[in-house]
Amino acid sequence: MALVPQIVRDGTPAEREPRQERSPVPMQGKGPRGYGGRFSCVTVRPMGTREFTVAAGVIRDRDGLILITRRPAGTHMAGLWEFPGGKLRSGESPAEALERELREELGVGSQCGAPITFAVHEEPGLRILLLFFDAVITDVPRPLEGQEMRWVEAGQLNDFEMPPADVALVTYLSGGISAPKI
Repeated sequence: MALVPQIVRDGTPAEREPRQERSPVPMQGKGPRGYGGRFSCVTVRPMGTREFTVAAGVIRDRDGLILITRRPAGTHMAGLWEFPGGKLRSGESPAEALERELREELGVGSQCGAPITFAVHEEPGLRILLLFFDAVITDVPRPLEGQEMRWVEAGQLNDFEMPPADVALVTYLSGGISAPKI
């Protein structure tokens, strides 16, 4: 059973990205081998829409508990619980960003593992691509940015209010099924 990426518009889940978000654009040249090469689909976004990518880690301890943190006051979606991580910087890979963010937020060394899935969160003027990875930490985490932190069983994740884009992953993890690799 594969986890379908979740697109969220104004907090409302949808099964897939609407077609009006894509438009055919003529390509230069013949295109890839075996393809007519006349058109390619690209995402069209409204002017003024900020876009960025976030790498987040599903961190489990030796007992299988999952680490979640609460977004601090004064941040976007303050008060919601999330998987730790943060924005990619220019030129940074998702693995590098996740390892840096875990060091900055929790004071831990880490290793980014396999990708689990992804989600897209959209609201007026904002589009966020979230990349979820398995991650292993090498130290005891400490909340360095004043955020709350908890280790919870996968089945308890639904008890915590989380961002809409995390809901499909939470449902998947709390079902006790291994998440698909992308």
